[in-house]
Amino acid sequence: MFKHDACPSGVPFDALRATAAAAVLFVATHSALAQVPAATPDTDTSPWSVPHWMPPQEAQPGEDMVPADMEQAKKLWLQANQEVAEFPRGHMDLMRWERKQAQTQAKSQAKDGAEPFAEAELGLSEVLQQSMLLRPDLMLAPGMSTLQEAQVDAAYADHRRNVQAAWIKAIEAKKTAHLQQAMLDNARTGTELGRRMVRAGNWSQARYMQEQLIEANAWQTLAQTRQEEQSAIAALATLMGVWQTEAIAALAERLPKQLPAVEKPPLTGSAPTLPADAMAQAMARHPGVSSARFAAERHLRALPPGRWSQWQNQVSVTLTEHGGAISAPRLRDRRLLNDEPLMEAVEMQAQAMQMATERRAQVRRAWAELQWRQAQAGHAEGVLLKLQTALEDETLLRYNGMLQSTWELLASARSKLQAVEGGVSARAAYWLAKANWDALQLGADDQPTDMSSASSGAGESATGGH
Repeated sequence: MFKHDACPSGVPFDALRATAAAAVLFVATHSALAQVPAATPDTDTSPWSVPHWMPPQEAQPGEDMVPADMEQAKKLWLQANQEVAEFPRGHMDLMRWERKQAQTQAKSQAKDGAEPFAEAELGLSEVLQQSMLLRPDLMLAPGMSTLQEAQVDAAYADHRRNVQAAWIKAIEAKKTAHLQQAMLDNARTGTELGRRMVRAGNWSQARYMQEQLIEANAWQTLAQTRQEEQSAIAALATLMGVWQTEAIAALAERLPKQLPAVEKPPLTGSAPTLPADAMAQAMARHPGVSSARFAAERHLRALPPGRWSQWQNQVSVTLTEHGGAISAPRLRDRRLLNDEPLMEAVEMQAQAMQMATERRAQVRRAWAELQWRQAQAGHAEGVLLKLQTALEDETLLRYNGMLQSTWELLASARSKLQAVEGGVSARAAYWLAKANWDALQLGADDQPTDMSSASSGAGESATGGH
């Protein structure tokens, strides 16, 4: 709810048109950086508390808002008109004055708690370097074989992807929480205006409770979003080896405000083709594929000349005769099955082929997801958000011309916030897919994008129809 220290709250219905300035209020919070205590994770016993967000206190309009009789209703109506009359343009100036007072107070508090200097943003390179202090096993050492180096490289690529994903999700969660706070402020604006409508005698309690329900749902979504923000930041801090409460809070403050922009996909009408060198690199860098192929080739070279051809012919004849029947195909040459070196070579070859096939499928899937996520991010920010912004501008013009109501303006503002949130989620999904693709190029296994982050489903429950 808004707070009014100098202005009473009753205003008439005809003065409730111009409230665009109060549609969305962004509240900035800043935490001071603290000194890291001289303790270790296994000895520290400092207290830790979870932030608590108070839900809306007012569950119904209240008896003081409902006139007891016609005489009191008339008195409230006259009082509301007198308050608005103190401003040249009625309720427009009244709401602007209230907003200015709130902004002045917020700026004063932020200035009093500001640090003399600002910390640099927490970049991915710094996060990765810090995380490597906990993973000395991911460093190459002299004397390693080619296979051992490939295994370490693949493990490092997997670790780098996990760290990058945690960094991306923390930034996205923080941005989403910021947008959900704006959603709640928007809903509180509608609730406050609804309260004034009831007090002036122009609304029923049922209509006012609709606005309260929108605010309550917005608070519920914000609480869930804040919890997911804390979880994302905690996951990032864990990978970095940061465990002190003050250090985690400072880490959260240093996160970038948003993720890098996504390059627009080329307008060719079709997705780019997977580069051949990218497939070759992904196959060559994977330690399992390489070792399986070398083991199969070694066993094949150890076989007598023509032995492998005999096996291939036998398999070809057996499968042709089988013709896809219900029962399993049966090999008839028992001598081949008793040849132990041949059977080892057959097993190694089958494993190598299966692993290579699966690896190629992973690369194709990751490449397709990368292209899809890029197109989705471009569409969310370049089409949906632009359309929603244009619609909000048009709604504001019609509102100023008294062709649309305050509630339509508030709903338009919420829709734009949802479009912004959709762009944030799409951008995060692209960078997660990009991290996965880069890891595959360095030898790691495929890890499909997991978007179970703060923005999943957020915003829809915070809104409602007017």
